[in-house]
Amino acid sequence: MSEWQPMETAPKDGTMILVCHDTGCGEEHFLVWWVDDGDGYPWRESYNSHVADRFDAWMPLLPLPSDRRTGDLGE
Repeated sequence: MSEWQPMETAPKDGTMILVCHDTGCGEEHFLVWWVDDGDGYPWRESYNSHVADRFDAWMPLLPLPSDRRTGDLGE
């Protein structure tokens, strides 16, 4: 399994990643991708966007099984 990495190393090529934000009362997690169109909110998710320094760490997503129709999880 991947480990959390500093946000400075997060991909900025549109790749979807998992990010973490420490709220002080726990953690929030989001699936986001980078789209810098100059609006000040480059981290995008399906229904929202976030400022560049909003998140504390990131990790890549695990790959999907090669064939989900058969239920084969590669085990």
